[in-house]
Amino acid sequence: CIRDRHHTSRINTYECKFVRQNYDFVFGSRQDPKTVDYGTIRYKSPDKGLMRVDKVYKLNPQATDPKQKYTKEDVKYGEYWVCDGDSIYQFDEKTKVLTETKLPEEMRGQAIADGPLPFLFGAKADTMKTRYWIREVTPENNPQGEYFLEATPKRRQDAANFDKLIVQLKAEKNQLFPTAMKAYNKQGYVQYQFQGHAPNNPVHRVQGFLNSFVRPKTPNGWTKVVEDWRGQRADQRQAAQPDPQGQPADRR
Repeated sequence: CIRDRHHTSRINTYECKFVRQNYDFVFGSRQDPKTVDYGTIRYKSPDKGLMRVDKVYKLNPQATDPKQKYTKEDVKYGEYWVCDGDSIYQFDEKTKVLTETKLPEEMRGQAIADGPLPFLFGAKADTMKTRYWIREVTPENNPQGEYFLEATPKRRQDAANFDKLIVQLKAEKNQLFPTAMKAYNKQGYVQYQFQGHAPNNPVHRVQGFLNSFVRPKTPNGWTKVVEDWRGQRADQRQAAQPDPQGQPADRR
């Protein structure tokens, strides 16, 4: 019923910033997030998307000065996921591997809904219902007039990442946007805050925004793995070719 009252399907391009707090109750603290990430999300209908972590701050448990509680990590390629409509690309800085997952023909134009944050990438209600059990959990005391949804994964691949999602949404100019999301897992939870929603912004027509979704280059010193949608290796690992810039797609 929420989707019927607001028109998220009318979004052609979209951008927002996010702050992500990662709570790890096993190897971290219950009071403070183990890491705090700052990043960017971009989307172009129907099947192009990007999620990129730009800055990472790590908790320093030994710090006595509250202002030095977190130290900035030297991360050149943070968590980075991009879909160009034909393939999904994922950067793994720890292993220095760029994985390209080729999409079968029947999934092109819709695989973006299988991304890390389907609530932000225009997933249709029917698609969401096949992935999650969803119920509205909006509290009675809700002065901001936001909607709260609880989503429990049905599929094994989603359940491997989280046990439950709580998504907080707010209507702005007849559009429905997530303002926060909490993903519970076996070790704690991950809290997202979404800011600066920019749907159908005219500046998205300029080249910089569209370059976000082109095939990224393999950074110097990395290897590239190409696989199909089922995880089967499509070819052997490819050594990265020299790249004078050593950069993936536009990171502005």
